[in-house]
Amino acid sequence: MLSLSKIEAGKLQLDVRPFDPDAMLRVVEEIVAVRVKGRPVKLAVVRDTELPQAVSGDEGKLRQILINLLGNAVKFTDEGSITLRAGWVSD
Repeated sequence: MLSLSKIEAGKLQLDVRPFDPDAMLRVVEEIVAVRVKGRPVKLAVVRDTELPQAVSGDEGKLRQILINLLGNAVKFTDEGSITLRAGWVSD
């Protein structure tokens, strides 16, 4: 919510630079897998084969958003599965 307020006020700084989305997804998966360990919940991160090797954006903010979303999914999923699908849509 604080970031949303900053966006609306035009005070959020983005650190836009190239990064490897697959590497970022591996880090997110590793972090969230620790939270799932020992629970009857399966975590899956599915990557599109068209995912580029490099994209431009704020890797840190995207990583934090995904960790927060998946963390909430883990918190509110007692059993079953959680799937994150990462794809790429060209122009």
